[in-house]
Amino acid sequence: AGADFHADPGTGVVSMTDGEVMKVSKNFYGGTDAVEIKNSDGTIARYTEIKVTVEKGDLVSKGQKIGEVIPNNDDGQSMLHLEVYMGTGSGPLTDKKMHRIMIMFQVKIINEETT
Repeated sequence: AGADFHADPGTGVVSMTDGEVMKVSKNFYGGTDAVEIKNSDGTIARYTEIKVTVEKGDLVSKGQKIGEVIPNNDDGQSMLHLEVYMGTGSGPLTDKKMHRIMIMFQVKIINEETT
């Protein structure tokens, strides 16, 4: 389970926090990729249905581009699907934290459209 953030193809996807790329999966879903980043706060973020531009073992900074939105081959939609796992096991996101993530991604889209 996670959240879908629809965006135009080519929209940059950035890391929410400093962290380390733990896993990159090519052809994850519908010809798109996925990346898992262990965040500095101990959470693990999985960004899926994108074209990944980082590699396993890379250290990333908050705001660093890690990929871009692309259409998937199954239904042609273009979006970021984001899942966040708390600690070693999965846990639900609080509404407050999910709202913050949504705002960060929407601001990124708006900033790219206005530059």
